Amino acid sequence: MSDVRALLKAKRQEARISHRYASYNANGQLRCLACGTVIKHASAWEGHLGSKVHRSSVAQKREEEEAKSRSIAGLAGSQRTLDKHHVDADDIPAKRRRLDQEMNAPSPPTVVSEPSRILAEEGIGDVESEYRQFQLEVLAVSDADEKYEGATVVAEPELFVDPDPLSGSPEAPTSREKKLDDDQRRVEEREMILDRLLDEERAQEDADMRVNLMKKRLEAIKTKRRK
Repeated sequence: MSDVRALLKAKRQEARISHRYASYNANGQLRCLACGTVIKHASAWEGHLGSKVHRSSVAQKREEEEAKSRSIAGLAGSQRTLDKHHVDADDIPAKRRRLDQEMNAPSPPTVVSEPSRILAEEGIGDVESEYRQFQLEVLAVSDADEKYEGATVVAEPELFVDPDPLSGSPEAPTSREKKLDDDQRRVEEREMILDRLLDEERAQEDADMRVNLMKKRLEAIKTKRRK
């Protein structure tokens, strides 16, 4: 008799249902966790899964699980937000100290040009300061041109005659040699004149360019004054 019971128990264990909603009690009775229905035979489990009662219970249970998941996610998000606010609140004293240090730090010295410094000290308005700046630049250009003209040196070429290697005294040039020397001197003088003209032309072009630029600035200043 005990052998028969053991065989029956072993057969029931072989036929146990493995499913997320399948559960067995201490007596080996099959029960559905979704709807609480007791299933008498394991062979009836598949039919129970297709029943309307089971499907409705599973749908309701799934909605409850999703709502619980959303609630847990919302709580986690709220906790992260609170943690962030807490960290930000802890950083406020450090940020405030850093801001105070930056505000109290000495500002670096400002390098300004001499004309701009003069205008700032005299307290002249924007339009007037631009006009004064223009005048100072015109004077600077005039001074530069005068310095360039004063630095130009013109020297007449001189003919150097090698002394006689025997007597040590200059040898009297012949008419042919004198003509060649005169031609060479004229060529050198012409080249010097051309070089000087080219230098003066470049300087004049540069000065004209700066004057035109300053005229445009002066017109802009006059336009601002009229407004």
